[in-house]
Amino acid sequence: MGQDFLISQNEDGDFRAIIGQMYLYTFFCVFMSTLDNFSEQIKKLYSLNTDDINWGKYTSQLKFFSETFELRGISSKFNQEIVQKKIHKYRNRFAHSGHCRLDPQKTKDFTWKIYLPKEPNDPNSPFSYDVLRECPIALNKLVRFLNNSYKKITEKIDKDGQPPWNIKYK
Repeated sequence: MGQDFLISQNEDGDFRAIIGQMYLYTFFCVFMSTLDNFSEQIKKLYSLNTDDINWGKYTSQLKFFSETFELRGISSKFNQEIVQKKIHKYRNRFAHSGHCRLDPQKTKDFTWKIYLPKEPNDPNSPFSYDVLRECPIALNKLVRFLNNSYKKITEKIDKDGQPPWNIKYK
C-alpha cells in the first residue's frame, strides 16, 4: 500500500497553490488574531477607555499615549516594521477576497517555494514574497515582540503593583 500525502508529489503546481492558500489564510488570520488578543489584554491592564479594541485601534491610539507608556515604542516599531510592511497587506487581501495570487515554483532540489506578489493589490506586481521564508521569520518576530512586551509588563508589576493601571495621555 502506498503512502498517502496531503500534498501531491507530482508536478501539479495548481494543487500546491490551493494548499498554499489554505496555509496562508490560516497563518495571516492567526497572526492578526494574536495581536488582537494582545490588544484586549492591554485594554484590561491599562484600563483603556474603549468598548471594542483590536490591534489596529490599539496602535492608532499609541500617538496619544504618554512617552512613559512602557509598550509605546516597542508596539509602534513592531507595527511599522512587521505588521504594516510584511503582514497586513496580505492578510487584508485574504480576508477581503478570500485568496491572493500565488506562484508555486519547484526548486532544483525538488522542493517547492511559494511566492506572493510584492504588492497583492496590484495585478502586475512581480512575485517576490517568499512565503516559506518570510512567514516563519514574522512568527519569530511576533513571539519576540510578545515576550519583550510581557517582560515590560512584569517589570511594571514589580514597580507599580498589580493592574489595572491608568494610562497617561499626552
